[in-house]
Amino acid sequence: MQGKLICINSVFIERAMSAIIRVFTRDGFVVFADGRSTPVDPDRPVNNETQKIFDVSSDSGPLSMGIVGKAQLETADGLCLDLTQLFVDSADALRTANIVDFREYGTRLSDPVIRRIMDGNFGAKKEDDLLNVFVDGFMDGTPGSVKICMFVESSKLIREVELLNICWQPYIYGADKLATSMFIGNGMIPRIYDGPTGPDVNIADVTAMACAYIHACGEAHNIEFDPFCKTIGGRIHGAVVGPMGFQWIEGFKPTNVT
Repeated sequence: MQGKLICINSVFIERAMSAIIRVFTRDGFVVFADGRSTPVDPDRPVNNETQKIFDVSSDSGPLSMGIVGKAQLETADGLCLDLTQLFVDSADALRTANIVDFREYGTRLSDPVIRRIMDGNFGAKKEDDLLNVFVDGFMDGTPGSVKICMFVESSKLIREVELLNICWQPYIYGADKLATSMFIGNGMIPRIYDGPTGPDVNIADVTAMACAYIHACGEAHNIEFDPFCKTIGGRIHGAVVGPMGFQWIEGFKPTNVT
C-alpha cells in the first residue's frame, strides 16, 4: 500500500451513507464526503444533506470522525437505532477523557455503540456489513488514524479496531470500480482524472479530486458502469484537521453546522 498513489476500498452496502475521501497532507488530514444517504424505508425520500464528517476534537488533540455505511439499524424488537448519533454521542463523552493512544480511542468510542446495539436485541443477518468509522487527527502533536469496522459474521456482531498507516496517498471508500478507473486506470485504459495525486497534494488538490469523483458518480454512464454510484451524491462537505485544530473547508461546511 505504501507504493500506491491511491488506495480504493469497496463498500458493499446497498442502503448506506456512501463515500469518504481521506488524504494525509502537509497541512494535516483532509477529509471529504458526499451528502447522500438512502433510507431503509423505500417510501422515504433520499437525503442529500447527510453529515458524515464530525469535529470530535478532545483534550488529547484535534480529531475528525468520518462515517460510511448504514446510518440506521433496525433491531429485532422494532427499534430503530441511529448509529451515527450513537457515535457522535460517544465522541462527545470522550472530549475530556485522558486518551493518548488511537487504538484506545477507537475501542472506547465504539464500546457504547456495541452495548446499545446488543441491548436493542439486534436481529443480525448471517452476513451483513454495517459501517466503517475513521478517526484522523493528532494526539499530543503526533498524527494518527484508527478505523472501526462493524459487521456481522455467522450471525454474530463483530467489531474490529485497526490502526491505519500514515501514507501520502488518498484513500477512497465508495464506488470502487469508478474510483479505480478515474485515479488508477483500468487495464490498458489510462486514468480519467488528470489532476495531481501523491505526496505533494494540498488542500486545494484534494478538494478538486473529491469534487471530481463525487460529481462523476452522478453521471448516467458512470452509474451504468458502476451501479454503486447512484448511492453517492448530494451536498459535498470537507474539513482539514491539523496540529492546531479542526476547520471546515470554505464552501464545504454541512448545512446543519453553525
